[in-house]
Amino acid sequence: MALYTKNIVLSLSGGIFLGLFFLHGFSFLATADALVALFFSLLSEGWILKTLAFAVLVGSVMELMQKSGGINGFVSFMTQKTRLVNSPRSALLVSYFIGVLIFIESSITSLIAGAVGRPLCDKEKVPHAKLAFVCDSTSAPVSSLIVLNGWGALLLGLIATQIQTGIIEGDNVNLLLHSVMYNFYAMSALVHFFGCLV
Repeated sequence: MALYTKNIVLSLSGGIFLGLFFLHGFSFLATADALVALFFSLLSEGWILKTLAFAVLVGSVMELMQKSGGINGFVSFMTQKTRLVNSPRSALLVSYFIGVLIFIESSITSLIAGAVGRPLCDKEKVPHAKLAFVCDSTSAPVSSLIVLNGWGALLLGLIATQIQTGIIEGDNVNLLLHSVMYNFYAMSALVHFFGCLV
């Protein structure tokens, strides 16, 4: 459905509805009831509300950057004043380096790299799918390699839980720092994509 309609929200909603439809014996009424109950149960979870609030705040900051002209100023600086962006490859490299340098949180990284890279890539006629790949290939890998962010906090919590239940032994900070060198996917994604651009 996502490939046919090119509409992610409709496709995800359809998948959820279809899954619930199968789980509730192909009854439309039971599926609708389960959908409403699921929606309200999710909104009663504190961590989900915090995540939604965080996403709204990040989106608001991005909208403020666009409306204030900050992104257009940066695009003008890169294309006209310094002439650093003059090809599709250089447009993608700027997005790549922004994705590497901003490692606060993977969602923020993707949003900023995408917001800055989109006008550059539009100017150089780079498909949005390539830009999305660059943003995704830098956001999660960089955030998982530099663990001074939300990813590190999540992983510390998961490791601490495993230590408390007796599944593993050791210090959670020490285990996290030593595990970074085994994150082969993140390292290979960054190196491979940079090699393709250069």
